[in-house]
Amino acid sequence: MAFDAQIMHWPTPAAFAAHLATVPRPTWCASATVHNTYIPNETQWRGQASMLSMIKTYTGKGWSAGPHLYLAAQCPNPADRGIWQMTPLTHVGVHAGPCNATRLGIENVADWQARPPTPAQYGLLLDVLELIFRAWRLTVPVNVHKECMDRTCPGQYLNSDTLRAELAARLAPVRVYRVAGLPVYQRQDLAGPLAGHLDSGAHVAIDATYTNGAGHLQSGLGFVAMDGLEAA
Repeated sequence: MAFDAQIMHWPTPAAFAAHLATVPRPTWCASATVHNTYIPNETQWRGQASMLSMIKTYTGKGWSAGPHLYLAAQCPNPADRGIWQMTPLTHVGVHAGPCNATRLGIENVADWQARPPTPAQYGLLLDVLELIFRAWRLTVPVNVHKECMDRTCPGQYLNSDTLRAELAARLAPVRVYRVAGLPVYQRQDLAGPLAGHLDSGAHVAIDATYTNGAGHLQSGLGFVAMDGLEAA
């Protein structure tokens, strides 16, 4: 049996959000399980090469699939940072024993047994979880690997209760903002072409915010820079 992999890479949460909007929630998926890679850690991560190496390792173990996403906020080459897919989001993965059947596997490129999450890595994890939970309307709380089976993953420095509380806070009701000063320009992706603008004084509903300063419009018409908005 071939290993179930489809390597994809999104450099930013906004790019991942645009992809996620095209992926319907699979009927089996109720939530997500969080991991840390341990090896490779953030100093060893090489993007595509690391993904291929891990697929080779998993295949050697006889696995039919792997975790779904690898999050790399910090690594030597900026081109290797971002969100990487191994097993397609719509397919059941292999990552946490009894939790495989109902949860996505989300790996963080880090060793949280040795050191605490950096703000960048933790922020990327929350960004991705928020995107998935909103897009697929998931309500079952996120968990971590060691809550599924006898493991240390994702390490002593990730507090699962804090993670659940902070994700819940992000998933609170939509927040309304007002455009302050100059018009704010909408983009389908913050790195892409303009898709319109919001006039000064206009009120907008933002249903997700990201650590790169982007806000997603509840209307579904793209993203705006949060530094042009103020609380209404």
